[in-house]
Amino acid sequence: MGIELFERAAEARGRILRAERRAPTGHADDPQVGMAYVLTFDVGRILVGNDGAGGRLELAFVESPDDIPAGLQDVNEEEPWWRVIGNPLCAVWPNAPGEAAESNATEGLTSVCLQFREDSENPKLIALRAEPPGVRVSIRERVHVSESADG
Repeated sequence: MGIELFERAAEARGRILRAERRAPTGHADDPQVGMAYVLTFDVGRILVGNDGAGGRLELAFVESPDDIPAGLQDVNEEEPWWRVIGNPLCAVWPNAPGEAAESNATEGLTSVCLQFREDSENPKLIALRAEPPGVRVSIRERVHVSESADG
């Protein structure tokens, strides 16, 4: 499984209820870096990690509480999660807006961008990227396409 997990959650308009991470050594004070993140939606849990080499994301459905990695920290109150807790996941892309299309079916997923809230409701974009020492989380700006020039 891969990005399909987030696509299914977006189709169901799953609300994010909790964000947790396993802090890597040397990054205890930086909640935007994790060895892995567990994102709990009202429709299920998704584990976001990397392939060990740090170059590809690995996404997995967490079927039971026994499958949750030990040593997780709650990051609900941290940037960027406090912005979206309780909001529905509405869309997902294999890369954040403005990033090159680095992912393909044979090489795997390098990053994923999640859109919380509908387009008409001040959407928030959060990107998860495979980056040593694990996964980096960041806020992304929406890419606006103007239909007419201001004048």
